[in-house]
Amino acid sequence: MSHCFPVEQERSVVELWIAHMVQYPAYRKPWHLMLTGTKGTGKGTLVEMLEMMTPNHQSVDDFAKVNDMHSTVFNGTILLHLNDVKSLSESQQTRIKAKLSDSSISVRRLYKEAAVEKIYTRVILSSNDARPLRLDAEERRWFCPTRMEKTQDTQDFKEWLKAGGINFVYDHLMSLDVSPLPNVAPKTATFYDMVEASRSVLDVELESFLDKHKVFQIAAVSDLFGRDSQIASHKLTEHNYKRSRPFQKVVSKRYKTTTNTWFWHHKDLPLDRVREIIDTGDDPGDDAETTLETTLQIF
Repeated sequence: MSHCFPVEQERSVVELWIAHMVQYPAYRKPWHLMLTGTKGTGKGTLVEMLEMMTPNHQSVDDFAKVNDMHSTVFNGTILLHLNDVKSLSESQQTRIKAKLSDSSISVRRLYKEAAVEKIYTRVILSSNDARPLRLDAEERRWFCPTRMEKTQDTQDFKEWLKAGGINFVYDHLMSLDVSPLPNVAPKTATFYDMVEASRSVLDVELESFLDKHKVFQIAAVSDLFGRDSQIASHKLTEHNYKRSRPFQKVVSKRYKTTTNTWFWHHKDLPLDRVREIIDTGDDPGDDAETTLETTLQIF
């Protein structure tokens, strides 16, 4: 374990997570392990050891096998190994999130009606990639230990496990006090590295824009996303922004009238402050042809 997880605190978390699975197979924590490292660092050997103690286990190498509408990989499975699976699209990642945290899911087996079934599956995602999935800073379903870099020959260890060593491992895990195991995945430096690697150039530009402008119209942001206001709205909502019509019933000092024009601002910004910013600033206009360069200067 110390070879795979050189950081003591991370090693302790992983060990408790495994012990919890062994001691309480019917009650899972709503977070899982994301193990990254170069080939030959022991990721696969660790999973093989856990499979020896977990009768109900599965391994898949394609997310399609997980997200297929008829997939049953989570049903009756205590340990699911996502073996070097590749990054998903945003929509696919959204689909798998419920299976990682909810206590039950809807299953539609072939030729049968859909039914809701309880799930207890713990997931270990192992990958050679430095960032197997796109993660955001609010992600709470994955624990990401330090990337494994040192290769090792595990053949002797595997032989020891088969010769009875697995019983010693099992007894050790059963003896651990798992009460310190948190209900939310602890954040690590590796996790934040993955979050940073997940940010697109557009995300960086959007965050830079939001740092400078407190109130604006959607045209100012939609230009970043090919003038697709739907995508822009989704991205702004992710950043805790909302839209409102601050002058629907209040006369604007700048416009000298009421207006149904929508403005975007942070959800915690009071409407009185929104009105003040607009009245003392430049008119953002509502022209879809307004260029980003000129619109950014408005507020």
